[in-house]
Amino acid sequence: MKYHTALERELKESALGIRLSKYHFHKLISAREMHFNECAFDTLESALVYAEATNTSIHYLLCEAYGLRSLAVDHTLSHLGRAQGLVYLLRGAVPLARRRRTILLPLDLLSKHHVTQESVLRLLRSDQSASCPATAADNSLCDVFHDIASVAHRHAIKAVKLGEEACTGKNARETEAAADSLTRTLLPRLLLPLIPISDYLDRLAEQGNFDPRKVDERVSGTLPFRLSWSAWRNVIPSGPRT
Repeated sequence: MKYHTALERELKESALGIRLSKYHFHKLISAREMHFNECAFDTLESALVYAEATNTSIHYLLCEAYGLRSLAVDHTLSHLGRAQGLVYLLRGAVPLARRRRTILLPLDLLSKHHVTQESVLRLLRSDQSASCPATAADNSLCDVFHDIASVAHRHAIKAVKLGEEACTGKNARETEAAADSLTRTLLPRLLLPLIPISDYLDRLAEQGNFDPRKVDERVSGTLPFRLSWSAWRNVIPSGPRT
């Protein structure tokens, strides 16, 4: 079989040279293909399944590349991937609505809070001024984002807790592997995405009161420093505050 592009050559090297699991590649690609048309998720659970198949698969492949195999680590990264996927969903809602007129928010939550896709699209494309009183539709939009953020928050906190336990060996299913030097060295680095995840969840709650239109889309200027500082200290990042 000939590989005509750089991406195909790198995938071959990853799958055969480094001996990465093809299962995770297939799971990632299949999930992307099934959601290629950018339609809204039917339920919040389906959004979590998509996050697990895409983000978590990448984390598993990184573990395999470093030779780190541990049930405790896999469990930790599973929660990280779910939190990461939901934050991507939250953070991308306004840009997708304004640039591509697309809504991916779970339909079951829209129905729960009595708001339609058309209303959400209109709201996300508008600018919410602090001087304007919030309407019932605005409150429903905030309720949808609150529900999604709450689930992301729980998974982020769980990832922190399991990561700390894996590094110390507490409640580990393996006898020694969960607390070995490779886990203590690599797991804090693998959990660095918790920093931008927590940063956005905190800003959504504190700055926007769960209204995504009030959250500054620009990346925090201190975020690169916080990532570097956490990597240098090699400790499990803290989760979201609120």
